Amino acid sequence: MRGVSEVVVNVLLLVITVAASTLLFSIFFNVYTQQQSRLVVEGAGDVCVARVFDVGNVSGVARFYIYNRGNVACIFDKAYIYSGSAVAGPWSVSSCRVAPQSVALCDSSAPYRVGVVYRLTGPRGEVAEVSWPGP
Repeated sequence: MRGVSEVVVNVLLLVITVAASTLLFSIFFNVYTQQQSRLVVEGAGDVCVARVFDVGNVSGVARFYIYNRGNVACIFDKAYIYSGSAVAGPWSVSSCRVAPQSVALCDSSAPYRVGVVYRLTGPRGEVAEVSWPGP
């Protein structure tokens, strides 16, 4: 009789293991497909297509002139400076919203410098960059 109980215990352990594995797999697969769906929907949407075409010097602080050639508004809230391999920032960009197919003037707290790359970023992944002064 002892052999039968060992077989029953082993079968029960196998059933529990398969059930737990199935549960974990279904939870992972459900979360994974939801994330992939969200990424596909975000990727399919319109994106900001902006270009910084001028950088002004206002008392030693950079002012950016940005053209949005996309179909959705661009919002920028941070500025970075790249010089060689060094990165400085972030500095704040004050309420910079660029409507589609228009030009906007955006003030920042970033220092005005020559011979650097300015990069503006936004909360939804917006990016606009300019090498200043340009080539």
